Amino acid sequence: MRSILCAVVMLRAVAACAPLGLSTSAESGPGDREEVVSANIVFEAGSANISVIQDAVVRGLAHRAAEPGVTAVRVVGHTDTVGSASANQQLSEARAAAVVSALIGHGMDTNLILSSGRGELDPAVATADEVREIRNNRVEVTILK
Repeated sequence: MRSILCAVVMLRAVAACAPLGLSTSAESGPGDREEVVSANIVFEAGSANISVIQDAVVRGLAHRAAEPGVTAVRVVGHTDTVGSASANQQLSEARAAAVVSALIGHGMDTNLILSSGRGELDPAVATADEVREIRNNRVEVTILK
């Protein structure tokens, strides 16, 4: 049950977007693209399957990415530290690919998507090796203008 509750998207800000599980930001530097929306799609340990709850968030992201002025959508997969680094790299790439596939399935333009996997290299929550941490089992999706 805890994993289902934790599956609710971890937000970085803005209550107005909370019903969609999205946060908005206007952080940018000289020459940078403006971050418009970001969200984390959370996964069960060892899985690259998107839950029904998380698919609703992906659908909302695809809708936002269709707005005028969007220049790119960055999709980055991550894992916790359970398992080998190479297995976690593959899992993070599979998670990113699952989100990309879902975004496309919800009508997103494939030309906007930049996808990668980071394995266990960039945890949301630092842990020792071989520690399950659901907040690290995520795909970060950022929509840029």
